[in-house]
Amino acid sequence: MSNLVNGISYTLEKCVKCLKCIQTCPTSAITLENQRIKIDKENCIHCAKCITACQNKGIVSYGSSLQDIKSYEKSVCIVPSSVFLSLKNQNKQSQLIDVLYDLGFSKVIDASQYEATYMEHVKEVARENNQPSILPICPVVKDYIQTQYPLLKEYILDVDDCSEVIAKIVRQEYENEDIGIFYLSPCVANLLLAKYPYGNQRCEVDHAISFLEILPLLKGESNCITKLQLAHHNIALEILNYTDYDEVVDTFEKMNYVFNELEHHQINHPYMILAYACINGCYGGNLLFSQGTNFKHLTTQQEYQQSTITIPKSFYQRKTNNQNAQSTSFQKNIQRFQKIQEILQNLPGYDCSACGLPNCKMMANQIYLGKKTYEDCMIIHQYQKG
Repeated sequence: MSNLVNGISYTLEKCVKCLKCIQTCPTSAITLENQRIKIDKENCIHCAKCITACQNKGIVSYGSSLQDIKSYEKSVCIVPSSVFLSLKNQNKQSQLIDVLYDLGFSKVIDASQYEATYMEHVKEVARENNQPSILPICPVVKDYIQTQYPLLKEYILDVDDCSEVIAKIVRQEYENEDIGIFYLSPCVANLLLAKYPYGNQRCEVDHAISFLEILPLLKGESNCITKLQLAHHNIALEILNYTDYDEVVDTFEKMNYVFNELEHHQINHPYMILAYACINGCYGGNLLFSQGTNFKHLTTQQEYQQSTITIPKSFYQRKTNNQNAQSTSFQKNIQRFQKIQEILQNLPGYDCSACGLPNCKMMANQIYLGKKTYEDCMIIHQYQKG
């Protein structure tokens, strides 16, 4: 019997109750109840740490099926630069494009042509800010802030996802045609940034397919038909030009350090932060075979043409939230933060994880939400018993 929550599937029969998924979850979204794993929909941020930790494949995630390509008269596949750069050489990259055409796609788009332009726009928006700015590149980071650092939501730039910006361009090009837009995803979180199969109807992307679905088709050598004119060498260098940012962090440990400083107003001036959940950012995506290990070799050994793509500014769709609603939401977040701080003062502060949570701050958050009590702290429990 399997249970699907936010694109994460848990199968009871494969679970050996090792609890590694609980221990590795950065938001304490996983608990063991009635001898089965329960995933909290509100706190799950799709980081896939539980999937990586589960050696028995009791927890997995799926995107759309390759069969969905046949549902449209025409279909377009968007391939991000991180996917190309996970492959070991230029021949494999060309082979990937040929395989996608063989599967039935009408057009394959090298997303790296658009990524540098997108990043330049995002940086431009950040430079206009009079406060710290968190670049909205990694969907896991955005969800992590939403659940763990709600006071920082106002620092996330209101710019649409890069895959969505590209999809809008494709939709315009194929206006009034039966077109299916697919995204070849480098990570689990991006599988949810599509209309199907999880019902995210706000998206312009119709389907997200896991790169692991394609990887078995790339075995062996082939005489590639496609002549590469890819831009992802220059794009990768542009994206990873870390001198443009005030702070670049990957992994949750590094994010926590920076976000705690932000939350306590130790950084309160214009400050550009690029944050990723995966090591090496998107180039270390959890659905990529190499997870970033090929990146440095590829970017120093290969040359690609420079991208000259331009994107209409309207396609970035900066959100315009209702100012009163935004103010009310901010006040609620302030009150929540203050209450959690009060609870935290009453906890031992040892971050011992004996309660099953990574630290006392997360315990305070769970107490605030009514999911835990002070007695669930093992130190307090032992003290009361003594």
